Amino acid sequence: MIALTPYVSGQVNTKRPNLNTIRFIQSLRIEEPVNLLEAEGGYHYYLDDNFHRVAEYEKNTDFDRFLQKKNINMIVVTEVLLEDTRFSDDTIWRDFLADYPTFGYAQMDIPHTDRKLFIRIDILQR
Repeated sequence: MIALTPYVSGQVNTKRPNLNTIRFIQSLRIEEPVNLLEAEGGYHYYLDDNFHRVAEYEKNTDFDRFLQKKNINMIVVTEVLLEDTRFSDDTIWRDFLADYPTFGYAQMDIPHTDRKLFIRIDILQR
């Protein structure tokens, strides 16, 4: 039974980055509608009904237009997303990563992972 539990002696199992990501997003207790850009394919299934997935493969324009068109207000940055050529070849995406505050986002490290969460500042202020 203990082997199935992600918490052992109060520490998070770092071998479960998806679970750690989901739990971190849940801990933010966001009630507003969230359009979540992610490349892993399914965090929204484990989050509240106000979370909607925006898949990385939906991007067919520059990153700024994509943000606006899909009204993206949260992004989970993983290696899969960073390596996707729709993003890695986009200079606006690279500008976003380098200077996300100018786009109106805050960055958070997702604990016990190498992932980042970018979230629109207006969501955090509610």
